[in-house]
Amino acid sequence: MSSLLKVCIFFFTILIAFDAKADTAKVRKIIKKKKLILINAGKDDGLKKGSKVCFYKKKKKVACGKVKRIKSTKALVKVKKPKKIKKGFAAKYKFKKKRKRNTDPIKIPNEKPEEESMPEDEYANSMYEFAFRALYLPYIAPLTPASYNLLSYDGAATPNPGETLWKSDGLYSEGKNSSIFLSGGAELDLRQLGLRFGLHYKQYQTYAAESDYDINQTNLYMFSTLSAEAMGGYIEYAFHMNSFSLGIGLDLDATIISLIANRLDDNEQQPEETIYELEGASNIVSLRLPIRWDPYFVPVGLSMGLNLMIPLAALGTELTVFQADEVNGGKVVSVEDDLVAALNFDKGTVALEFAVGVFVGF
Repeated sequence: MSSLLKVCIFFFTILIAFDAKADTAKVRKIIKKKKLILINAGKDDGLKKGSKVCFYKKKKKVACGKVKRIKSTKALVKVKKPKKIKKGFAAKYKFKKKRKRNTDPIKIPNEKPEEESMPEDEYANSMYEFAFRALYLPYIAPLTPASYNLLSYDGAATPNPGETLWKSDGLYSEGKNSSIFLSGGAELDLRQLGLRFGLHYKQYQTYAAESDYDINQTNLYMFSTLSAEAMGGYIEYAFHMNSFSLGIGLDLDATIISLIANRLDDNEQQPEETIYELEGASNIVSLRLPIRWDPYFVPVGLSMGLNLMIPLAALGTELTVFQADEVNGGKVVSVEDDLVAALNFDKGTVALEFAVGVFVGF
């Protein structure tokens, strides 16, 4: 036997041995955003997590990667350049241990249903890097950052000097606060950093009340309206657990409040006149503790949760009062101080905010 023939036989033997330790699968799906390639070979075909897999267009190698996640008959391979890979490309890999396989990985009868079920835990619920979110953020009254009493004029019924000219009434928590009429917010969610930045606006439902003005002139009465709105923002750090998250942060709620009490005449003999007018504002700083569920359906998702807030301080509180109460004003030492004390505009004890919305993830 010639030397050349011996060399050829030697190399032919090596090729046969190499081929016995390699196998070929097919590309079934490309997840470009996550740089993942789904192939129809898994543990039953000798693959394991970390195994090297190379992809071929006909006989030309286009990319290689390593198995990131694996099941019995399929695997996800992480690559750097998924754009070069197309569905149907060959995926070649090596194995060292003897394989135990029942089916040809290239011809799996029930492959399509299985292929659709695997992304459920890997990329159909995969998380975005950042998102823009629109939210409906109503407070659950009376648990709001700013607290104030719903007032109606009670000057005609105040018999003795030193008593207040106002009484607190309403539907919520012994006359505390009003329900939310309009609410909305926007949020930037930087999931990779765990940070969320948001802006919010809330308009409280206007509270209105009627009462007598002068016990000696029953045709005169007071009509008072109390309205408030809040705007502000927050920053929070979120701890993510798949679609669920817990967070901690700070919330700033700038609340503006307004009260107007007009005197009217049932007989329309006297013109309408403003007897009291109050304008006020306060900045409430709160500790923010959100719990959120954000299911993501690529590229959009839903958001639902609760935000617990513990008001820490009321900063820059200012109240200005105008009054022209000639009939009952003398019953109190200071009409202005009486109204401010009755309103009791301050930070609340605890606030609870409901959150529901939609977002677009990237």
